[in-house]
Amino acid sequence: MEVNPKDPIVRYAILEAHGFQCYYTEKSLNMFNATIDHIVPQSYEGKLDELNEYKRVLGHDVDINHLYNLVPATWKINLLKSNKLYEVPHAIFLINRAKEKASEIIKRIQELRNFKDFERYLAAISAYISSSNNPRIEFSKIVELLPEQFGPFENKREVTSEHFSRSLPSVSLMAFLPRIYEQCGSCCFEFRSVFVSDCMITLSHKQITQQLFLGLNTDYKLEKRGFIVGKHFNLPNLYYIQLGNNRFTLKEEEVEDLCKIIDDFGGVFVKRFQSIENKWGVSNFCEFDPYECSVKLIEIKRSLWRKMIEFSWEFDYANGNSEWHIFNRTNGTIMLYPNRIILTRLEPENIESYHYESYMNPDETLWIKWKRYDNRLIKDEEPWTAEQTFHWLTEKFIPYVVYYYELVNIKKRWFEKSMAFLEFSNDFKIDNYIINSSFQIKRDFKLIDSADDLLSEMCSLQMFFSTNPSISLSLEEIKSIFLGIKYILMNIELPNYSYYYIKKQINYSMLEKNNHMDAIALINHKLETIVEENITLGQIGELFKCYIEALKCKNAINNLNKIVIKEVIKLLEPIWERYYFIEYIKRIGKDNN
Repeated sequence: MEVNPKDPIVRYAILEAHGFQCYYTEKSLNMFNATIDHIVPQSYEGKLDELNEYKRVLGHDVDINHLYNLVPATWKINLLKSNKLYEVPHAIFLINRAKEKASEIIKRIQELRNFKDFERYLAAISAYISSSNNPRIEFSKIVELLPEQFGPFENKREVTSEHFSRSLPSVSLMAFLPRIYEQCGSCCFEFRSVFVSDCMITLSHKQITQQLFLGLNTDYKLEKRGFIVGKHFNLPNLYYIQLGNNRFTLKEEEVEDLCKIIDDFGGVFVKRFQSIENKWGVSNFCEFDPYECSVKLIEIKRSLWRKMIEFSWEFDYANGNSEWHIFNRTNGTIMLYPNRIILTRLEPENIESYHYESYMNPDETLWIKWKRYDNRLIKDEEPWTAEQTFHWLTEKFIPYVVYYYELVNIKKRWFEKSMAFLEFSNDFKIDNYIINSSFQIKRDFKLIDSADDLLSEMCSLQMFFSTNPSISLSLEEIKSIFLGIKYILMNIELPNYSYYYIKKQINYSMLEKNNHMDAIALINHKLETIVEENITLGQIGELFKCYIEALKCKNAINNLNKIVIKEVIKLLEPIWERYYFIEYIKRIGKDNN
């Protein structure tokens, strides 16, 4: 291939192919101190007879400006060589070496020329966009014509006990799921959108639960999801997306792919965290810290905590071998340490050093906290769960500490015999020593069989829909709420003022009478004319006030039978499941700091 050695692109490609070194001396070169040397001197270009004879002897039909004949050299070498011809064997050696670099040089010349053309075309496109009446729309049109840089992602889904990955054509997600000893998950997104290609966005556990899962399973067009900021101001097919601290735009089909992946990920993530909660026995505690996997167990007086600390010191495992010599003396905490294996550790909500002065605080109470202990290296004995610790603490430890200090020690001073612990525990009332407890057995809404329990759940649902703007219900779900109210009204008689209240909450005034039949007729009318877009979350909250009004009536408490209650529960089951799912996401993302 013949080239122009004075062309800067050709010069640069030859220099780069030879490692920016002189072909003869291997000294370093750059674009300013390098020359392009002709192995067969350029002066022979006008001496055709001599040139042809030399080429015949060489056995190479090499033109003067052929790539086989061009090599980089220093100015000094080029001047010393001048117009001299090399000996034939040496010339053949030099040409063959140069020939090895030719294909690389040709490829690089083409790349550099294409880049030069790209710059020219880019300047023309920029001028066109800036001179148009609406530059944003013109830019969007050009973007839609561009081929994706890497092509679409492969449709793929893989889930293990620790990892989740899923990809659709425009979005890919890779995530670490919550694990037994590392309960906080994380995830990483990649996009094929031209706006965010070559970019990876990572989210922490807090960002996943508080932003990514907000508005989970809702239509993205309702803009109730935590990561959808809203539509683009000028381009209707684009949405502003916020993931972590990153804001960018995606096209509608890309947003749809993103939402499908997040909804799938959300279900897997929640189930995995639930299994970890069950493993550590923390699911029945309302005071839960998801980031350190700890729970507040009970609130007690500081004086009792001080006695518990003193007891653990006195009954250190090194001081004896009774059934209570199972503690490891620690500063300000209580460590259960039988057989030199840590089973559990109790600490105050704010750890304090064991000095009497440290307990001279304005408040006279403290919360005892359980925190998951990492005991994974010991295979024979697993650490206690929060629930195991709670039962041991309230059923054995605190009763025995009270027994020891308030009975045994006092009797010893007077050389009197004290009653046995078993006899003492029969009359012991733990509620006299616990101020608060975060242990609450969760109630399954499907097992509700009384009007009182149903009323309690309806109060929770009413509060939920009144304070969560990111929720959306389908038309069928909204109709099921009306049907539940209707079913209750068909089976119990209410005072007239309750019918008036229910009519007011439904926000309908065409019926003048406040009685049983008119209230049912009103609900039937609503069921026939209801449109999903016309019902706000505030109005849904008002509908649950209708349940509350009906269920708090004495007639409902006494006469509402279990068959009616089960029918209402069946109607509202999808709504209850949504409620518990969203409340659980709040629980595992709650920041207690």
